[in-house]
Amino acid sequence: MGTYAITKNSIQCSVPEGNIWIDHVSIVNDLNAKCPEDLSYFVKVSLPLMSKGSNIAICSLISYRSQDAALLVEWFEAQRLLGVNKIVTYTHDLNSDAIRVLDYYESIGLAHVIHEFDMPKKDEFPRFIGEQNIRQWTDKEVVTLDCNSRLLQFKYVIMCDKDEFLVPNITKFGFSLRKALDHMFDDSTAGFQLNPKLHITTWTPYNRSSTLFISKYLNSTSSVPDRHKYVYMPERVVIGSTNIHEFTACEGYKV
Repeated sequence: MGTYAITKNSIQCSVPEGNIWIDHVSIVNDLNAKCPEDLSYFVKVSLPLMSKGSNIAICSLISYRSQDAALLVEWFEAQRLLGVNKIVTYTHDLNSDAIRVLDYYESIGLAHVIHEFDMPKKDEFPRFIGEQNIRQWTDKEVVTLDCNSRLLQFKYVIMCDKDEFLVPNITKFGFSLRKALDHMFDDSTAGFQLNPKLHITTWTPYNRSSTLFISKYLNSTSSVPDRHKYVYMPERVVIGSTNIHEFTACEGYKV
């Protein structure tokens, strides 16, 4: 609890060495307390998703309510084209068409979906996904912490929403994000802040004849500094430091 009634925290605990398999955990606030015997007081352990080689993952927050299924397909297919290997996302009261899209991409191994994310203390602090207030911001940052924890074994992790794309310099790297990121990151870099360009859908479409939404609105603003997302290497970033717009690099690394 705090000024805004709800805060988020990331707790790290050391695990004893040895052949100990831990499948559930609980938190007590008294070192002399006994562990509860009721399993409902425990949370099932989720291990980081497996990654082989130099893989790229996206942490993509919450899909909710009326998200357009057709645009969701375009977004996922664009990420496949760019070479993304895994996308973690969450749902909350999402329409059935969009659910089917996520189920498909999970079935082919591209998506990892955590269904029906919910918020604590909704009766005491009423709020809804998509609202612009500090409590909803905290809820999204909880998702960010969880999402990034699941992707610790990937080489590169991109933080972006489902209306955002990290596009490499096509002239230099083609559609390969892997080549672009390998070029961007040297041995001392933990990650990059990304200042996006906005493609305004109320402007006249650049390509009226395109059947794809993302091909119609190619004109954009200049880069804007107040809505940045980021790409980083998990092994070079302090665990638990990632939020929606920033992260903390480990000692010896730069941003």
